[in-house]
Amino acid sequence: MEKRGTYSTAFLLRAAKRNKNAYLKQVESEVFNHYWEMLATRKTISAEGLKNAYLGVEKKGYSLKELIEYHNEEMKHELAPGTQKNYFTIQKIVHEFLQVKKKTSDVYPAELNYKFIKDYERFLKERKRKDHQKPCGQNGAMKHIERLRKMINLAIKEKWIPNDPFQKFKARFIKNERGYLTLEELKQIEGKKFSIKRLALVRDLFVFSCYTGLSYIEVKELTPEHLVKGMDGEL
Repeated sequence: MEKRGTYSTAFLLRAAKRNKNAYLKQVESEVFNHYWEMLATRKTISAEGLKNAYLGVEKKGYSLKELIEYHNEEMKHELAPGTQKNYFTIQKIVHEFLQVKKKTSDVYPAELNYKFIKDYERFLKERKRKDHQKPCGQNGAMKHIERLRKMINLAIKEKWIPNDPFQKFKARFIKNERGYLTLEELKQIEGKKFSIKRLALVRDLFVFSCYTGLSYIEVKELTPEHLVKGMDGEL
């Protein structure tokens, strides 16, 4: 057996392995300490955040993902359910954009700039949706960007970022002339007979919306408890 001084090679290898295992145990312990600290302070837990905490990398403030989560939590009592749902959709799309196009799990709002916004706009228009619907058109993309802008405005008000990355960005909406039904056309729809109950229900809901001016989400959330008697004693 090969000798190195008075120690064998096998002995040195075993010692090196013990030292390596002890080092890994120490690293594991420190990472878990940072994990529990982040959990106790209600911070967003991510692999990148744990790595930065272990390496002692100073945090630059709220990350973009944390900002979006903060906004959605703060606004949940102020926004209607339908509007709140739109902001949770933005949260999902931004995460997807960061992973697919920016090859990262998160960024800081201070890193946002005009190019980031234009890349996000292009991603919205090219994104292939899993529900087989078409990618966003111009107006749809602008609505998504407007919602992200409102979140960034919150960061500006809280002084988490010094400058507005949307300062040079101009939202461009395409004005569409909306058509409308004549009373005769509405009566034709109202009198249309369907043998399928589902289609008959869709017809009734559509006509009901036309007469009341209620939006889709308002009709969708109607329950029997919303029916009350009017001055004529009828529901």
